[in-house]
Amino acid sequence: MFLIIDPRIVDRDAYVATVHQWRPAAHTAEQYGGRLLVCGDRVAVIDGAWKPTNLLIVEFPDADAMNSWVGSSDYAEMVELVSQSAVMSIVAVTSHSGE
Repeated sequence: MFLIIDPRIVDRDAYVATVHQWRPAAHTAEQYGGRLLVCGDRVAVIDGAWKPTNLLIVEFPDADAMNSWVGSSDYAEMVELVSQSAVMSIVAVTSHSGE
C-alpha cells in the first residue's frame, strides 16, 4: 500500500519556510508502520500530462496502517502545514504482488 502526496506549490517562500516543520511530520508515518520512500523535488516527467514538482511516497504494510496515519493528528499537522503553501493531491495505491 502506497500513499502518494503531490503538493503543487503556490507560495515557494512559505513552503521553504515551513519545510523544517512538515518534513519531520511526514516522518511520523514510521510510527504507524509506514516507510517514507520519497520526499523530493527532483521529479522528471517522462511522458504524459501530470507535472508534479514535489512528491512524497510512503509505503505501508496494509490499508489499516495507512488509515491509522491518515487519521492521526501527526498527519493532520503535516497536511495543515503544507496546505499553507501548496495545493495537495493525495492518492492511495494498492500493490498486488505477482500480478
